[in-house]
This record gives sequence, C-alpha cells and structure tokens, in this order.
Amino acid sequence: MLHRAPDTGATDLFTYTLQRLPTHSPLAALVLSAGICWIRTEDQTLWLAPEREGWGIGYGYSGNGCLALARLVDVLLDDISAPAVRPDDPAAPHALFELLRDAPDTATYTRAQLLAARAG
Repeated sequence: MLHRAPDTGATDLFTYTLQRLPTHSPLAALVLSAGICWIRTEDQTLWLAPEREGWGIGYGYSGNGCLALARLVDVLLDDISAPAVRPDDPAAPHALFELLRDAPDTATYTRAQLLAARAG
C-alpha cells in the first residue's frame, strides 16, 4: 500500500508493468482502485495487471482501455502467465466487457464473478 505524508499534495507515480505475470498461481480476483488494475492470485500475491506499451488498460468507460482489460481478464482466467493483450487479439465476451465498463472507481471482482460474467 502506498501512503503519503499528511498535508502533502498528490504526486505522480511512475513504474514499469510486466508484460506477463511470472507465476503459476491462478487468478483469484481483479482489484480496481483509482484507475489502477491489479491481479490477485490464489497465493495472495498482488500484481499490477500486465499491459503493453502504447496499449493501456482501463475500466469504467466504453473505450479501448476497457476492451483491452476485458480481453486480458478473459485470457488470465485460463492462463495466468498469458502475455499482455495486443490490439489484434480476439475480443472478450461482451458481458465481461460490460461488467468492467460499468465498474465503479474502486471494486474487487472474484474469480467466480468474472467467470459468471464471461459466461454471460
């Protein structure tokens, strides 16, 4: 968890993101918080969601970032070490996209919820 000292202004945090997760532990939850997408695995590790440079992920709107996140979640449910999505990857199931499109600023979706959304 990141904290800042009281009475200090917001600051930007820059970091590298992985293009694939180095784990075999299955996806347990998708955590969305303040515009950042996290993947929690069954071993309780919390990872920044993988993404490719120039092809970001997002949620809470109907744009390309949300489409990319839905694709990423779709593949990570089956293969946690799958690479970050590319623009030419197949589309995710529409119900999974709708779940993420309508997501609030902060939300956690369990594996069961994501699988149910994927199934429609």
